[in-house]
Amino acid sequence: MKRLIVLLPVFIFALTLSVHVFAKGHRSGEQIWDEVCLGCHDTGMMDAPLAGSAAFKDRLAKKGMDKLVENAIKGLNDMPPMGSCGDCSEAEIRAAIKFMLK
Repeated sequence: MKRLIVLLPVFIFALTLSVHVFAKGHRSGEQIWDEVCLGCHDTGMMDAPLAGSAAFKDRLAKKGMDKLVENAIKGLNDMPPMGSCGDCSEAEIRAAIKFMLK
């Protein structure tokens, strides 16, 4: 009985966390852009390439999409890992980059 009392709060916490994660679902590239990327890639803050610019498209041509995604996940220069989107999936990062290239 004591084990049940000790483990019950852990179980409730894990259940709450998993419900939060699954309820969030997959966000579109535009949603990630609006929530995270826009701050730097719309203004050029900290020398971030502007979304849709020739410089950004040049990086895609030189590095390819997989390398852009890898750089966004690992961080590059002043951009923090995951572009400061700690709860983004790789698919969401990829979708955001594709949105930024439009």
